[in-house]
Amino acid sequence: MAHVLPPPLTGTRGIVDLVPLPPRHFLRYRLYSFYRVQVIVMLGAFAAGDVAMLIGAVLTGNRPSRETPPLWFVAFFTFVVAWLAYWFLWRIAYWVEVRSDGFTWRTPIRSGFVPIGEVTAIVTGPVLMGTARIKTQSGSIILFPTSPFPAFADRAAQLYPQIEVAIGKFTRLGAGVGARLRIAKIGPLMIDRPAFEEGEG
Repeated sequence: MAHVLPPPLTGTRGIVDLVPLPPRHFLRYRLYSFYRVQVIVMLGAFAAGDVAMLIGAVLTGNRPSRETPPLWFVAFFTFVVAWLAYWFLWRIAYWVEVRSDGFTWRTPIRSGFVPIGEVTAIVTGPVLMGTARIKTQSGSIILFPTSPFPAFADRAAQLYPQIEVAIGKFTRLGAGVGARLRIAKIGPLMIDRPAFEEGEG
């Protein structure tokens, strides 16, 4: 059963004193549930189209025609697909969970763990929403800061005041607008929104 911790006592600087999470308690930020499948399917389709164009260009001896694009275009498209795959499959996380021992994160094809003592900051750009970064002593976890993200960042910093939080004004404004949007329904499907979750499990 989900359980929300009571707010810790505030310290003299206006931030809460360090109160580690119980072992089974978690904070979780995630994008919508089918994000991983969507990214893999879309990039798989792009890669299949790229291979088809490359085969066509080779078989026609790189002679442009209505059926096959020139080799320079195939090379450019290959670069674009590789760039998208690097960021959306390898670098950008869609799921982050905080427990008493640290942060666990997932991208569509890999995952990792950072001890809580190595997390230094959670930041977004000062103006545009763009991406967010959970900064650590060894690098950054990159995410998309959707409307629940400021609440996740603020709660993490509330429990662990050594984590600096710097959320851009437009990200916080977007959080307020997004919180008022309802879950979309398409036919029999229910499309959920990104979420910040806190509970036990």
